[in-house]
Amino acid sequence: DGLGVDLCPFLDLTHLPCPGCGLTRSVTNVTHGNFATAWVYNPFGFAFWASFAVMAPCLVLPQRVLLGIQRRASPFATWIHRIAWIILSGLLVFGLARLLHHAFTGTVFPTLP
Repeated sequence: DGLGVDLCPFLDLTHLPCPGCGLTRSVTNVTHGNFATAWVYNPFGFAFWASFAVMAPCLVLPQRVLLGIQRRASPFATWIHRIAWIILSGLLVFGLARLLHHAFTGTVFPTLP
């Protein structure tokens, strides 16, 4: 449930949720296996969690290994960029839907399970 402190300056200033509101709590809940709660906070937490899981090993791999991975992945670079843009676009559409939800209900997040 967090510490009761909002980290989003947009939410603090406007009292409106941004597309990323709940993303940190969602990723944390995915990590803890609370998938239903993660989905309620922000469904894009799953995509961000998966991205972190794929990219985190790159922080400790030797440079030669990273270059080999980059060489093998280069034919898929266009698809990787497309997927990233699709996820970003989906996050923005989700943010607009959440703003509409807030306009009609006055709540930032739906009721947690």
